[in-house]
Amino acid sequence: MYRRKSKSNREKSGGAKVRLRRGPRCWGGGVDKFNIDKSLIHSFRNAHSLYKDEMKTQKNAAEREDEIRFQNKRKQSEIHELEAKREKMLAEASKISAEIEDLKK
Repeated sequence: MYRRKSKSNREKSGGAKVRLRRGPRCWGGGVDKFNIDKSLIHSFRNAHSLYKDEMKTQKNAAEREDEIRFQNKRKQSEIHELEAKREKMLAEASKISAEIEDLKK
């Protein structure tokens, strides 16, 4: 389990209780009993490349989403500009038609 430090050490540490472990925690027979097969070796060697590939795919997906978002934003601004032009042209057309009506009188 745990044992307390001696009183002098406890006083040195500011009165705090310090726990010490008795020994290493090793269950299951230790490192010598652990089987390392080829699939484990290959998965260890390929882990970083798989990580890099996943990061590339996530980056590409984020870039595609950003591009789509940018295109939608550009389309919305173009729609807004065209609506403003339409309003301006309608105002000019009504002004010209009013002038024509004045000239007919």
